[in-house]
Amino acid sequence: MSKIDISFRETVLKSDLPSVIQNAGEIGFDSLLDNGVLKDVPILSTMLAVGKTFGNVRDYFFAKKMIAFLRSISSLSEKERQKLIHLLDADEKFSKYAGEQIIELLSRIDSERKAVLVATALKLYAREEIDFLQLQRINYAIDRFMLCDAEEFRSFCAVTPEKFINEKIRRNSDVEATTVNFLSAGLGDINTGLGLFGMIFPNETARLFLRVLDEGLQ
Repeated sequence: MSKIDISFRETVLKSDLPSVIQNAGEIGFDSLLDNGVLKDVPILSTMLAVGKTFGNVRDYFFAKKMIAFLRSISSLSEKERQKLIHLLDADEKFSKYAGEQIIELLSRIDSERKAVLVATALKLYAREEIDFLQLQRINYAIDRFMLCDAEEFRSFCAVTPEKFINEKIRRNSDVEATTVNFLSAGLGDINTGLGLFGMIFPNETARLFLRVLDEGLQ
């Protein structure tokens, strides 16, 4: 297990995580290093030790995404956070790299809002409201989904094949750019049935992702 994975677990399991994250947010990112708050967040301290300096724009925004993620995770009770780590460790293919994969995802996503969505999905997993495969698919969607289409996505999720036929709704991937967003994020399936051939409808992951959107961005 790498230092990053160990420090990720230490951070999530910190008994005083809510207060530490609150202090980090109140101080302001320009003063984090001077005030030594990063030393109280193991994962950020480790990132510094392995070469992160928070001296450029990219590192600055990574820190902001990490704080947003941890602030959301800190709403779990200490017992729930312990259960989250236990569940992550229970999957042999994921356990040794859980921290690294989540850090990698946080580094790729383009906003603090998405960092909150990553935490929201993990909280659903900790409460066993979604399984590990569903968590992976939701994380894939978070990475690729364009949040500017969030409202259109809610409308998209409300349409079923039956409703499509009854209301004669026009939707085709050739004329709606938003459906390309949904498909690339793994949130839609192309119908191959007679009368609906080529039409795109929300899949199971789409409905789970909508729940993450609603709970994370409320």
